[in-house]
Amino acid sequence: PSIGTDYFAPGAGIVSTKSGWTNTDTWLVQKLSWVGVDHEHGDGNAISLSRGGEWLTKPSAGYGVNIGSSDYQNTLSIENPGAFYSFDDWSANAARGSQWEYDSAGDPPALTYSFAPSYTFIQGDATNLYNNTLIPAVDVLHASRSTFYLKSGIVVVYDRATSATAGRYKRFFLNTATQAVVNGHTATVTTPGGQNFTVDAILPLNTTLTATPWEPLDGEPAQYEVMKFRIGSEDTSKPSDVRFLNVLQGTDALGIKAVTSRIASQSGIPFDGAIVGNKAILFKNDITTGFNGVTFTVPTTVSHCYVTGLAPYGKYTVTSKKTATGRQYTITVGGSSIADSGGVLNF
Repeated sequence: PSIGTDYFAPGAGIVSTKSGWTNTDTWLVQKLSWVGVDHEHGDGNAISLSRGGEWLTKPSAGYGVNIGSSDYQNTLSIENPGAFYSFDDWSANAARGSQWEYDSAGDPPALTYSFAPSYTFIQGDATNLYNNTLIPAVDVLHASRSTFYLKSGIVVVYDRATSATAGRYKRFFLNTATQAVVNGHTATVTTPGGQNFTVDAILPLNTTLTATPWEPLDGEPAQYEVMKFRIGSEDTSKPSDVRFLNVLQGTDALGIKAVTSRIASQSGIPFDGAIVGNKAILFKNDITTGFNGVTFTVPTTVSHCYVTGLAPYGKYTVTSKKTATGRQYTITVGGSSIADSGGVLNF
């Protein structure tokens, strides 16, 4: 799309949005296709982010079961072994915790999304793609991604991953063109074009953040593929239920990224979120449950809140009061504040 254009392609399950000016424009894409599209590669909920005409991160391009598996497609990898494999592709998918190349459990629901002048919100449920009823491999109870794009060029990604069985890994992956430097829960990449790309891993709280070269993939990557490395995040205790919260930022070489921190609801329906600069973005912990209210507190430095996971065009009441640590907000059902078409309430 051209600068300032938001776009949705229903058949391909692609939402893209672009903003900025020619030399610093940012472009975000999230994909959740029907199972019959693109040889059913493991790219459900894959995201891409470019800035200033350069890819900061994107799914791999190539041909083959390994390069097409989820751990190379900028999405989650969730362990889900089957009882038997009738051909080699399934064996590779199982080894990588990938969505299934063929015969997944069905199409994913359509993406939820909303466009606004200052943000784009995208949410996709890829649970069906991680299960295969023929093998059978049906241990993934839930796998969804909510992506919030501040059109200043900041992306907040919230992933939910739930297995029936504890002890099975869940991993978040992003491809990069050069190897990141990891410092605690922050990975920083200097791109070939001289930009800085940073990933702040806010959840899981005890995540192990890594930056590694791609494996030898036996000629599967496309000839001119620029991605050669991966950032990975994992709770190595392998709980059955995990949430990933990552903030992605691109800046010029001398630019300063926004400071990030975690926020969580205090009562009502559980929400997790990130404070990015003077903005707070909150995500519903479990999108399969209803909403009957939430309370959370933000620091005094926060000037704007975005609460996702509400009913599209739902009506709510927002009240607030000062506290010793900031400002406390309570959202209840019914009132004059209206969520947008994707269920985002901003105030």
